[in-house]
Amino acid sequence: MINHFLIDTISKVAFSRNKFGDYVYISDSDINCRFREINDLTQTNNREEFNCDAMVWFSADETVNLGDLFIYEGVGYKVDQMVKARRGGSTKVEYIKCGLLRHRQVS
Repeated sequence: MINHFLIDTISKVAFSRNKFGDYVYISDSDINCRFREINDLTQTNNREEFNCDAMVWFSADETVNLGDLFIYEGVGYKVDQMVKARRGGSTKVEYIKCGLLRHRQVS
């Protein structure tokens, strides 16, 4: 549905944690997306409330989970909120919308 709007590329980070609880970089993979940086958005409509630093949209077939880490243009983000968008009465996911919070750089 929105694949032709996915003109940006974001890196999904695979990580582990060290003995201090810090995220340690293992690898990354590039994913097509639509990225929008927002400074402190609070949006309440359609029974959704987003408090985030950035928003990103993915195609429905991407695997995204809460807590995933991404890097966009050298800035780290963590998925804080996620909505799988469906048309009314349908169970098919059309796209995935995520609210991102800035996250310290993964070392």
